[in-house]
Formats: sequence, C-alpha cells, structure tokens
Amino acid sequence: MPRQDQENTVKANLWRTELTDMVEEIDRSMNSYRDLVKMGQIDDNEREGVLENIGRNERKLEEDYMTGKSEVGEKLLDPDGAICSDIIRLGKELAHLKRQQELDAIKSMKKKPSASSVSSNRSSNATTIERNRSESPSRIPVQPTAEKYRRRNSRPSPAPSPQLQKNTVSQAPVKKVQPNSRKSSRKGSLTPQKSRDIAPNVVAQQSLADSGFDSRVTSKP
Repeated sequence: MPRQDQENTVKANLWRTELTDMVEEIDRSMNSYRDLVKMGQIDDNEREGVLENIGRNERKLEEDYMTGKSEVGEKLLDPDGAICSDIIRLGKELAHLKRQQELDAIKSMKKKPSASSVSSNRSSNATTIERNRSESPSRIPVQPTAEKYRRRNSRPSPAPSPQLQKNTVSQAPVKKVQPNSRKSSRKGSLTPQKSRDIAPNVVAQQSLADSGFDSRVTSKP
C-alpha cells in the first residue's frame, strides 16, 4: 500500500471516530431533552436554549464530515454511509423537536391571557362583594369595659324639663314672716317667739288626772 494511502486511511479512521462520538453526544442530548420535557422540568425558554445548542452541535457535525470527506474521500471516511445516515436522522429529529417546541410555546401564550382574565374577574367580583357586604355583628368591634365606663360617665346630664322645674318651685316650703317678733324684742318682751309653737304640744300631753279633774263629781245647778 502506498504511503499516501496509509496516511489517508489513518486520517479517515480518526475522522470517523470523532464524527461517531459527535453523533452519540447529540443523541444523548436529544434523549435528555425529551425526558425533561416529559417530566415537565423545563420551561419554554429553556427548551429553546437547549435546542439551539443541539443545533450548533449538529451543524458542527456536518461541517466536520464535509472536511473529513474532502481530505480522505467519502469512500475511506464513510464506506457504508452510516455516518451520513446519522447526520440526516439527527437533522430530521432536531427539526421535529423545534416544531414541537414552537407549538407548545403558542399554546402556553394562549393560556396565559385566559388565566389572567379569570384572575382579574375573580378580583373584581371579590371587590364588588366586599363593597356590597354589610357589617355583620361579628365584624362590629367590641368596646373594652373601661372604655364603656368612661363614655357612660362622660355623658352630660339631661336638662330638666320646664314642667319639672315648675313643680319643684311650687313644692318648696315658704318661710312665714312674723312682723311682731322684731318689735317685741325691741321692747324687751319676755315671751319667746317659739312658745306659741310649743304650748299646744304641752297641753296635748297633759292628762285629765294631772289637771285634777274628777269624773265622779257632778256640778250643781
């Protein structure tokens, strides 16, 4: 075998090994991506980023394949066409994953406005109910005992009615004025003023026996 052919064979083997490793790496990335989507552990933005990374690796695979084929020839690089078939398969799978991601993103965008409208309707209904709700007995604040006592004592006393004042004035005792008491005191009268009030009571307290009256003695005509 000529030396040039040996060098090309060695290069073809190196290229083939490198390309095969790249195909396997892209396959693992796609499988991990599918598992994350299935378990719901990745959102739309993350999905888009992962697919872009896989797309860059897939383009790098195509470029390296073309470079290796130009150096050693397709017959030495990929004699059975396995690498070429893998590149085509990965391109189709990547395109399918991108379309699925775009459809899911559109669905999620349609759900967000509906969810926000429902939440806004709920908040508006709650506000309307709160405004129309009357204050129930359970919502009335309970006043402490000290506050009740203070308010009760701080209330002004009600003013008496005119009729009550009239009755009160009419029932007041009237003091009798004795005109002779002052004159008699000037002349030196020995009779006290209060003797006239005491005398009837003294007479009333004396019995007939004390006065010497005898019921058995009859008076002669």
